[in-house]
This record gives sequence, structure tokens and C-alpha cells, in this order.
Amino acid sequence: MPSFSQLFGGGGLKGVQRGIAVASLDANFQMIINVSAVNPAKAVLSLLGVNGADSSSSLPAAHMPVLELISATQIRANFRGPTSSTRFGWQLEEFA
Repeated sequence: MPSFSQLFGGGGLKGVQRGIAVASLDANFQMIINVSAVNPAKAVLSLLGVNGADSSSSLPAAHMPVLELISATQIRANFRGPTSSTRFGWQLEEFA
């Protein structure tokens, strides 16, 4: 039976970075998170969870970030509108 690396190339998981951020937005409702360098072509970015400003069961769409790996060392979180207390967890996995 072929191994994972024979089927998909590489040698599996190389590293994981994760964190929790509190929205601190610029005029375009974005924020930048700096990370250790990864190869963007071999990386997967995930949103782990979001905690909004209130305790209601539905979180306003403005409080839901969309995450992008914009360079080898930066994640951009985009929001639809102003928010200052939204916390969110993220994880960045790099494969060999």
C-alpha cells in the first residue's frame, strides 16, 4: 500500500501555528496578523471559532472574519463592518 507522501508528495505536516486575536480594525474593516514564515503553496489556514460582542445566539455577519494568507508571514482578517470586541481563533498548518 502506498504511503501518504507517495500519494500526495511531501512528508506530511511540517508545522502548526495557532492563535486567538481580538479585532482591531483599520478603516477598511481589516486587520493583519503576523506569523512565522510558511510556504503559502503548502499551507492551510482555518478559522477555529468566533466570539462576538454579545451573548445572543446569532452573531452579526459583520463580526464574522474571512481569513486570507496574504504572504508567507501575514494573515489578513476581513470583516463586513466595524467591530471592536470580536475574538476569533485561527490555525495555520504547513505541509512538507
